[in-house]
Amino acid sequence: MTPLLRGRLLENVSLFVTVANIKRTVFVQFQVEMVMTLAVAFIGAIEIDVGSAIRINFKESVIISVMGDRYNKYFMKLAANEAREGIKNGDGGPFGAVVVKNGEVIATGHNHVLSNNDSTCHGEIDAIRKAEQKLGTYNLSGCEIYTTGEPCPMCLAAVLWANISRIYYGCRAEDEARIGFRDLKFSEILGSDFGSGLPEGFLEERNREMCLEVFNEYEKMGAERY
Repeated sequence: MTPLLRGRLLENVSLFVTVANIKRTVFVQFQVEMVMTLAVAFIGAIEIDVGSAIRINFKESVIISVMGDRYNKYFMKLAANEAREGIKNGDGGPFGAVVVKNGEVIATGHNHVLSNNDSTCHGEIDAIRKAEQKLGTYNLSGCEIYTTGEPCPMCLAAVLWANISRIYYGCRAEDEARIGFRDLKFSEILGSDFGSGLPEGFLEERNREMCLEVFNEYEKMGAERY
């Protein structure tokens, strides 16, 4: 299929979720999952390779994923971009985060420890605060969070307090230690059984190599460690 026809097809399918009247009617009459499945089936029927998910990005915030695996690499890319912005500005470490609900980006954030002189303003905390302000609630039930690094004990607790259902992280605590951060030290203080009671699948490592690229960029910068 020619790129022109492919582009027009995607534009037509995106009408499901971009045109207000159509979106409202479709989502009222059908379950959201049915709409998404219909879009993928329509694309697949004419042999467009959509990989593991079909993406219709509108207002630079919405990603539609209809397969069994809820993870979407796009959101981790957003988190990595947040981290890059933060280290470029000298805000703090290479930690970006994205809060997502029902395939929609609720908020993005990154580490502001240095720029705000706030030791608690890690990437996850920044994104959670913004998400709660946007939604007008402290309860982020049904949300997931994507973050470039395995959450420290403080951020893990914040995610639990916010009732976020799942964490997708890129780099491991040992990767964070390699570039000068103390996450492993705090985990040792809290004990080896810290976090052992978390639900199965609550913490999931994804796209580590992508996030390591940001960590490596940060390491070369010689920025202030804390």
